[in-house]
Amino acid sequence: MANFNLWARSNYFKIKHPDKYKKFIEDYGLNLITNNALDVELPNSLYGFLCCNEGIPDYIEQDFNIDGIISNKPLIEFLERNIFEELAEQLQEDQVAVVIEVGQEKLRYLGGIAIAVNSKGETVQIDLNDIYKQASEKFNIPIENIEEASY
Repeated sequence: MANFNLWARSNYFKIKHPDKYKKFIEDYGLNLITNNALDVELPNSLYGFLCCNEGIPDYIEQDFNIDGIISNKPLIEFLERNIFEELAEQLQEDQVAVVIEVGQEKLRYLGGIAIAVNSKGETVQIDLNDIYKQASEKFNIPIENIEEASY
């Protein structure tokens, strides 16, 4: 059985508070990227992120303790969160973050989405699989006559 692998990255955008953004990045287990080669905060720095091998996260991991239980292993709780709501809070007013996620399973199945969010939390999404419906409508061909690009 093959694994479906996902990768995602954002564009670069201006944020309100670098320290809060770095905490957001850490909470979600993302990789911080900036538009400058130096690892320093510059007045006009743009920020973004990468998600490697897991795609866009919809939860964070949080350690927790249960009184009276002794364990050598840390206990982890998975908290469902909306990354796009939280990302919107990080953005400066005139900014839009675009996150593109692509995935594949041994090139048998390919997929991808792009989601944009503004500082008000408004989103728009595009799914690559929507192409079949759009092609059917545009070319006036029944959707059943269009083969999927999969194995």
